[in-house]
Amino acid sequence: MRLYGVDFTSAPRPRKPIVTACGRLQGRALHIEAVERYVTLADWADSLKRPGPWVMGCDFPFGLPRNFIDAVGWPQEWNDCVQHVAGLPKTEFEATIAAFRSHRPPGKKHPLRIPDQRVGACSPLMLHGVPVGKMFHAAAPCLLEASLHIVPCRPRPEDRVVIEVYPGAVARHLIGKAPYKGGSTAQALQRHEHRAALMQALQQTPPIARYGVQCRFSPALGAAMLADYSGDILDAVLCLLPTAWAASRSDGSYGIPSDADPLEGWLVDPATLRNPG
Repeated sequence: MRLYGVDFTSAPRPRKPIVTACGRLQGRALHIEAVERYVTLADWADSLKRPGPWVMGCDFPFGLPRNFIDAVGWPQEWNDCVQHVAGLPKTEFEATIAAFRSHRPPGKKHPLRIPDQRVGACSPLMLHGVPVGKMFHAAAPCLLEASLHIVPCRPRPEDRVVIEVYPGAVARHLIGKAPYKGGSTAQALQRHEHRAALMQALQQTPPIARYGVQCRFSPALGAAMLADYSGDILDAVLCLLPTAWAASRSDGSYGIPSDADPLEGWLVDPATLRNPG
């Protein structure tokens, strides 16, 4: 099974591209074979057209909290809602979120979806710090325009499947809350060590129980992950673990509960299920 893990940015450019890790699942061995970089949104959107079968895990929200959509009067069906968002200039999209937040009490300005709560992910309405709201505005229309099985937002009989994943949940499972990317020059050595610990955990024997896989990659790719202080390559690789777990689900659910809200979408990880067995 071909797998892809996407570390997304809403403003790709040569110094900060969208990074896709390309993998192949054979039994419990997850072979990470290559890394792709896309410096324009259009180039990444074109990659969604590659022939299947494949499953792609993307690190951006596929949907927004329903209570926000209800409050601002946007369409209640995922296709229609994303089409509406695609027609909004970025400034208007962000202003709508800001106006919604301004009327909410402290501590409730950034509502979370159920899976966000379960893995400690940011609200899809975040516009600063981790600007996942901007990622939604840029990426969801690309998914809409492609002929994909978007789980659970737009089911289709396609062999190209996209799911939402969160590399932060994988990293915390493997090394706790130790920071492994970014930071100041003074923090560089420690974060380099944390990346090394993550890479060692990815290759551990026996396979990682939560995701049921053991990662294998070349020394050259390992060196690239270790040297990348931004953590983008490593995050793309981390996206592959819940993607492999989802693709291996025998019931065809991709690890998404049957009652998941198709308007909000679902962040896929064993930790977001009440009973991951």
